[in-house]
Amino acid sequence: MINAGVSVLDAVQITREVVGNRLFRDVFEEVHHRLEQGQQLSQALVDAPYFPRPIWQMLNAGERTGHLGASMERVADLCESDLRHTIRTATQFIEPAMIVVMGIVIGTIALAMLLPIFQISKVMTQ
Repeated sequence: MINAGVSVLDAVQITREVVGNRLFRDVFEEVHHRLEQGQQLSQALVDAPYFPRPIWQMLNAGERTGHLGASMERVADLCESDLRHTIRTATQFIEPAMIVVMGIVIGTIALAMLLPIFQISKVMTQ
């Protein structure tokens, strides 16, 4: 939104209204309040609880150089990369557990089908 010409104050207000998480909505409300008081975005985010320090530093550098939009795009790329890495890592841990669970389920079904056959053959041999 910043690259499209939307002011920072309006962009934060739009983000606050759109975000689905109540905790982030409260953070953006506080940031919006601080921006109305005249603080810069990076200063408003310095105490925000859910924003890591590297994000704050990138936004601070973007404000100082006048390239806030480009810095925000880099932050978005960094967050997407971290999310993909986290999902990939979680999936790697879940796959072995799923294989074990599926093995137990299939083994139980196989035993449930074969035990009656064995019992019938045992009765037939008597």
